[in-house]
Amino acid sequence: FPSHDNTTKNYEKFEKAVATISIKAGTNLISAGVFEATAKEYLTDFGTKLNLRAGFEIEYLLPYNNYKWAFVSDPAFSIFEAHNEESVSFISDGPIKSKIKYNAFELPLGLRYYHKLNNDARLYATASYVINFSSNSTLEYRRSTDALLKEVSIRPRWNLYFALGYELTDKLGVEMRIYDNQLIVYRYSKWDIKYQV
Repeated sequence: FPSHDNTTKNYEKFEKAVATISIKAGTNLISAGVFEATAKEYLTDFGTKLNLRAGFEIEYLLPYNNYKWAFVSDPAFSIFEAHNEESVSFISDGPIKSKIKYNAFELPLGLRYYHKLNNDARLYATASYVINFSSNSTLEYRRSTDALLKEVSIRPRWNLYFALGYELTDKLGVEMRIYDNQLIVYRYSKWDIKYQV
């Protein structure tokens, strides 16, 4: 009977999943540009900027294989804003001023695998499907007098990211992510705005 009791207790412990919530903050290196438009004069390279992001992470450790697998989601807010000026042939009173403003809310849904290094440290790899939302996000073109030439509303689509990370004592960690290109005006067939994180 004692042997049976021990087996039952171990089974219950093995089956118990673990959920955690943690605060996450970081920086993104973001580049954006208009690579297809209704007129070639609207093609714009907004360059690359360092951007802040803040959010939290929900992790659900699965009770299998020594808790090496987990479902993760780390919703985050991010704001990207950039300007550009360029002279074009059909405007004689000065350069076109272009501005992109993208207020994003990301909802990633992913799977993570942990590799334990010792009792305090572990490595992990994550793959996530990201659902993107935006609010008050636009691409604008104006004359040098600030008269509006063109405005396009930004409607992002989903994208993916892959991450490698290192955690120390479940409190400190670093992570590097690679996102695929995100098309952020996919509902406009003649516009192609790439947003690369």
